[in-house]
Amino acid sequence: MVRRPGLKQLAAELERSAATPSEEAEKCAARGEEFFSQRQFDLAQECFTKALEALGDVDSDSALREVQLRSLRRRAACAQQLQDWGTCRRDATAVLEAHPGDAQVLLQRAAANEALEKFSAALEDARRLLAIDPRKIGRAHV
Repeated sequence: MVRRPGLKQLAAELERSAATPSEEAEKCAARGEEFFSQRQFDLAQECFTKALEALGDVDSDSALREVQLRSLRRRAACAQQLQDWGTCRRDATAVLEAHPGDAQVLLQRAAANEALEKFSAALEDARRLLAIDPRKIGRAHV
């Protein structure tokens, strides 16, 4: 318990300035977007990771779920640029569980599967992508 007036005031200020997990996640994600636009994918990936850590576990019905999915989608894009195929595949799979028709993320996962020599999974992703958006498959290297 804080008894001194100066410490009470400081404690009150800290409580007011403490960001909620969603505010912290949004701040980190925004910083990640800035780094991504500057093609600083390593720094952007760190920011998206911090955003996801700030959110922790979220309910599937929660408004925070969209922030989480957006951060996963962008971290997968960073991982693809950095050729961090394990992270790219894991994050893309998490996004696809919620949005199975996301053609861009499916393309990312197909590229990750190919790079990880998971050729049957890459082929399956390519077939799904072809069913969703035949124009995307021409741009893929699957």
